[in-house]
Amino acid sequence: MSPSKIAVNGAFVTLYEYSLKGPKLERHSCRSMVDCGHLCLRKAKCFSFNFQVSTVGSGLCELSEQTISLNEESNTLMRTPGFVFVQTVTKDLVSGLPLFLGNT
Repeated sequence: MSPSKIAVNGAFVTLYEYSLKGPKLERHSCRSMVDCGHLCLRKAKCFSFNFQVSTVGSGLCELSEQTISLNEESNTLMRTPGFVFVQTVTKDLVSGLPLFLGNT
């Protein structure tokens, strides 16, 4: 995974052009990634989401209770053009140590 594809934006870690595989808590149609993030933050079990960027209308918002860590081998992330994977900052991605929100 290229470090240039990773951004930390306040309470979120964002991976552009990636999505998280696996079961989803809910799927919604949202106008923006921010709206999708608000839906996730309102759900106690939501720790990450995929957002499919749309140039016309709303995008797909997939809420998930899964999290990732860069220091663990993960087959759950896949390169997916047009998607953005976003995780609430629940743990340090390098050390795996908890920071503040989410499951530990």
